[in-house]
Amino acid sequence: MIHLPVEFEGVELALAGTLNNWDNSANRATVQHGELEFAFATLDPEPLDAAWQDAPAGANLGFAFVEPGSWARRITGNYGSNDNNFRVTLVEGVDNQVLVDAQYALTQTPPLELDMEQESLLVNGVAQHLPPKRCDARITVIHLPPELEGRELQLAGNLTQDRADPLVSRVEAGAVSFDVENIVLKPLGPEWTMTPLDANATCAILDAESGKPLLAGNYDSEASVFRLRLARSMVNEVQFDAACVTDSAAEILDVSRCIRVNGVPQEPNRSLDPTRFAWPGGKSKALIMSYDDGPATDERMARLFNEYGIVGTFNLTLSFLDAPDFVTRQELASLYAGHEVANHSVTHPWLAQGDTSSIRREIRDCNTALAELLGHPIHGMAYPFGNAGGGAYDYRVIDIARQEGIRYARTTNDSGSLELPANLPDGLMQWAATSNDWDGLRFADQLVNWQEERPALLYLWGHSHFLDEAGWERMRAICERLGHREDIWYAQNIEVADYLRAALRVIFSDSAARNPGDTPVWIRTGRGVVELAPGEALPLVR
Repeated sequence: MIHLPVEFEGVELALAGTLNNWDNSANRATVQHGELEFAFATLDPEPLDAAWQDAPAGANLGFAFVEPGSWARRITGNYGSNDNNFRVTLVEGVDNQVLVDAQYALTQTPPLELDMEQESLLVNGVAQHLPPKRCDARITVIHLPPELEGRELQLAGNLTQDRADPLVSRVEAGAVSFDVENIVLKPLGPEWTMTPLDANATCAILDAESGKPLLAGNYDSEASVFRLRLARSMVNEVQFDAACVTDSAAEILDVSRCIRVNGVPQEPNRSLDPTRFAWPGGKSKALIMSYDDGPATDERMARLFNEYGIVGTFNLTLSFLDAPDFVTRQELASLYAGHEVANHSVTHPWLAQGDTSSIRREIRDCNTALAELLGHPIHGMAYPFGNAGGGAYDYRVIDIARQEGIRYARTTNDSGSLELPANLPDGLMQWAATSNDWDGLRFADQLVNWQEERPALLYLWGHSHFLDEAGWERMRAICERLGHREDIWYAQNIEVADYLRAALRVIFSDSAARNPGDTPVWIRTGRGVVELAPGEALPLVR
């Protein structure tokens, strides 16, 4: 690997993948002069199966750059379905030279994300290009004003760029529709500001006669062009609602409310400024503990959490309930009292390997059954297997989950960080925890010793039935370190997700902050950390 930024100099990394049975500690190297090198002999590469989405043709090797002994990814490629593991095609009988070039970086600080659309990955001088991603879409604009009735409108943008003729349709009954086939999806570059997460298509609504834009969104730049995130292998239903106009001009739409793809709002994503906020009660630290499957050992975990005043989130697989060594339906409500129960599907499949009907059944049926057993709706989820590279989730899964009322979904990707999740709100649907609990003590110490004037979030996950006695001793040590502290918010996963959404709604001016939502949010002002009640506006200076 070459052209690594200076932040990586002297850092030791491990290479783990199909070439070494995913051993995340054996093969290590240190970055020197911006380069990192690993050597392997007598490899026996086998073609990657269909679960490895977005792979180059004939890909037979997958690997990741991680912290030694950890699954914290430090260098990733933006494959879309899985940005953690690189995929390459090695040639039999050749000493393959694999070159990863970090100059094609979309982010410049760890974890380093590379642009796989560029020449960032070469094997024996051959670029490992991803196959084109294609889909179909039906674009509809509703609630158009009467003066456009009968007018011919044109759809333009990169989703129509391969057409030889303009795509034109007539406004009828206040609406206009366009059908586009065989769209080539390509992630939009960083010059496209204020985009939905992983936006991969653009379009503009033009007057067919003059070619001038008729509808625009109030993005920071290129206001006449809308940005969308379409799901491949689907006929995407895109709806623009022209009733969502801003106060400034009738033709400017509020992009935070007017665009839906497959029923999912296409909100521009952003990161919270952590220096402006605190957790509920003015606290600077929060803890999420997330555990999967619903084994009988969850009873021991719940007792441990209760002993130390910690709140857990337990993600249950419906078909496992009542099975030997798993929780029973009858004890569900009492065992998890005071904790969150979340969706982990019906049968624990690789969701992204199914069709849309099977994906919906897995999520909807689990939600319905758990809600009936507990007497309240289920709004959280952890993806079975959790890693998109294995087919655990893709944007079909994300769209369907959100349609079924899921407001956050946890992956098994580890961020190795106590920072707030980025790319909100869409990032909550592919939420990377801080770490698996095997490394929980290290991060528990980081949280306890946190002195920054901004919120920290420790998010640990795991499986209680994977713990041996040494693992249970580690869990008790983690709880002893974190439990019964006045400065930590012990929260269900859904509570943190909803609080972050509420914080996103807060409107800041140069001198004041206003909370237009229905949830209190704690903000930092010249008078310290104060509660900003729903509908309230407060000055930011003394």
